[in-house]
Amino acid sequence: MTDKPEVELEVESSPELAVPDPDAWKFDPNYSRLITHFAIDSGESHLYQEKLQTILGWAQDTTKSSDIIDNLTEIKALQRSLGYGSLEKSINEVYRWIVLDKQEKQIKKEKELIQHS
Repeated sequence: MTDKPEVELEVESSPELAVPDPDAWKFDPNYSRLITHFAIDSGESHLYQEKLQTILGWAQDTTKSSDIIDNLTEIKALQRSLGYGSLEKSINEVYRWIVLDKQEKQIKKEKELIQHS
């Protein structure tokens, strides 16, 4: 029995298998724009991360754009429709409206499914 040297195989990292960095969101320039938009203190921003991601996701879906200016325009329009004319801290109300809107859409889909079955 001969001793063969161990050969290390390099395994290519696949994007599908990469583990996302939970802090990567903090370095996204859009995150900074949203924090500024909602007048959130940078020391408290981690408390709003989930809400900010949900709001940004909604804006991107609604505008069908990843451009932060388009997204902020849509968010401002929602704030105005909810009665927030200034850039006051309305993140909780905007977030709640978006969650309810998503739930309403899901309920409508389920009702359609029942009607067509």
